[in-house]
Amino acid sequence: MKQHPLSKIFPAMPDDEIQALAADIKAHGLKSAIVMYEGQVLDGWHRVLACKIAGVQPRSVEYRGKDPAAAVRSANWHRRHMTTSQRALAEVQLSDWLTNGQTTAASRNRPAQSAAQMADDAKVGVSAIKDAKVVESHGAEVLKDAVKEEKISVHKAAKIAKLPKAKQPKAIKEAKEKKPRTAKADTV
Repeated sequence: MKQHPLSKIFPAMPDDEIQALAADIKAHGLKSAIVMYEGQVLDGWHRVLACKIAGVQPRSVEYRGKDPAAAVRSANWHRRHMTTSQRALAEVQLSDWLTNGQTTAASRNRPAQSAAQMADDAKVGVSAIKDAKVVESHGAEVLKDAVKEEKISVHKAAKIAKLPKAKQPKAIKEAKEKKPRTAKADTV
């Protein structure tokens, strides 16, 4: 099974949580079927991985709705513990899915959302959305992954996205190595 691009928008579950899910599936079985769309896993990617570990054959159902991006958002948005940077990037990527020709009949009629609307939907600041848009449009996949994996903020990633893609991996490493500035003690 292959992971659908919409499913990849949300951060990956940590390995220890996948192991715990695998143990639960082995002990109690798979409770929710894997949702497939276009021959790929739309919802349930971590369940697929856990089933492999547990030696359980996953069962699947085909997505029959009209708006797969909305379905993925609904299935993941409120159950994930995401940072501001992760939420901003996910919101932009979901919006891009709806506006870049990868649309369904239901989503084609939607007007493009403003940064303010997206920020409101994602419960982040407008600047985070603007930074996420820069990362999405100019960032290398490694840069987007660094935001998803909490290795770098979307603000820092937006600055790095302005570099040529070939230079972005080095800039990510350098940004992670910089020590945060600490406040100097007040002198009296």
